[in-house]
Amino acid sequence: MRKSDKMMVVHLLSILSLMSTITQAVEDVDAQTPWYFLKSETSGTVENAPLGSSPQRLRSSSATRGKSSHELSSIMKLDERQRDDPDEIMGFARLLQMSTTSSPTQSPTKRSPAPTNPPPSPTAPPTLPAPTNLPTQSPTNPPTFPPPTFSPTPSPTAPPTNSCGITDDERKEEIRKEVETVSDPVSVGTPGMPQNSAYEWLVNEDTLFICPTDPTVIQRYVMAVFYFSTEGSRWRECKAPNDFNSPAEIELANEACNITSEYGDDPKSNAWLTPESECAWGGTSCNTGTTMDSIDFQDNIIAGLLPSELGQLTGLENLALEEGLISGTIPSQLGSLQLLEILDLNVNSMRGTIPASLYTLENLIEFDIDTNDFSGSISSAIGQMTNLRFVQFFNNKFTSTLPDTLGELAALEVLSVEFNQLSGSMPASVCELVTENPTTKVSADCIFREESPPYVECDCCIFCR
Repeated sequence: MRKSDKMMVVHLLSILSLMSTITQAVEDVDAQTPWYFLKSETSGTVENAPLGSSPQRLRSSSATRGKSSHELSSIMKLDERQRDDPDEIMGFARLLQMSTTSSPTQSPTKRSPAPTNPPPSPTAPPTLPAPTNLPTQSPTNPPTFPPPTFSPTPSPTAPPTNSCGITDDERKEEIRKEVETVSDPVSVGTPGMPQNSAYEWLVNEDTLFICPTDPTVIQRYVMAVFYFSTEGSRWRECKAPNDFNSPAEIELANEACNITSEYGDDPKSNAWLTPESECAWGGTSCNTGTTMDSIDFQDNIIAGLLPSELGQLTGLENLALEEGLISGTIPSQLGSLQLLEILDLNVNSMRGTIPASLYTLENLIEFDIDTNDFSGSISSAIGQMTNLRFVQFFNNKFTSTLPDTLGELAALEVLSVEFNQLSGSMPASVCELVTENPTTKVSADCIFREESPPYVECDCCIFCR
């Protein structure tokens, strides 16, 4: 507020104080009491006092306070007629105003102390800090709030590299490329197919978290294909756990597997698809700790089909899946198992012919496929399997005659071809082997029955049906 404005306010307050004084004075004076006008002989000023006051009362009034006896003698009386005259009253008021303004510091302070306090009120509001606090806090806080910077930053760094040194998506893609080199890509991508189930387990559920560059990635995939292809969830023992991420479920599955596998110096019998090496799964073994060399189950309700991917297990020496429910044919890819010594598929429900590729397995010692539904003829190529000792083809549907090349199997110990539809006679070369080695046992349909021809004429068979 400007100085001139402050002075105006003070002046207005003085006027208000004066008016208040006049009003109060009028109210205090009895209407019937005459008024005196007191003229100071020393100062020449005129002061007022109530008419008819005694000298004692006059001396105690504000008009006579401090006056001498000589000054009091100069009081002029205002009679009844003068109080009723307007001109006289106005003159009295002017004299009263003059007497009040001659000493402004007494009347305002004694009559009404309130006017001295209001002046600070107009100056206080401009100095309050409230108006300056609100604008400085509100606009400055929001721009410094951090959340806008949090959301965009995690996005570019979200796909971290895993233990394989690549992202999860890259790992999946690389493993898919690997498995599609041994499986039909359509089968890998078709839900419900054993190849698809094996791939999805390998990249999404196998907590062993194998990398695409791992030398056993194909082997682990093939073993998973075998599990899903032979209906592993229905096996009698060693079936996979219900929850691949639950340690408790994995432990329960391992406890239910009692088919021991030879895994180094510590035989294992873990359930299939558990997060350990496939060499530790029940019914398997690895010769060097990493290369699968044996899959051996007997009476474990192995069903379904033998997958062609088994041909990728080139280190396999023993494939024994007897007394199961396997159907379908023998995959020709098994001819790639050049180290295979035992092929035992007896007592199943397999059909079809013996693939020509199997006759190239020169290291095969046991060729046991009895009690199935195999048909066709026995190829003369069997003669090149010079290490064969046990040939058990009985109880099938083989036809035609027995090849002479069977006599080239110098290590032959057992030849069982009965309960088939073979005809002709046992090759003389085979009977010579029996003569040279009396322990060699040969059996065939060598009893003639008119109701069930044909039959095999055999002079060296120890058993004729």
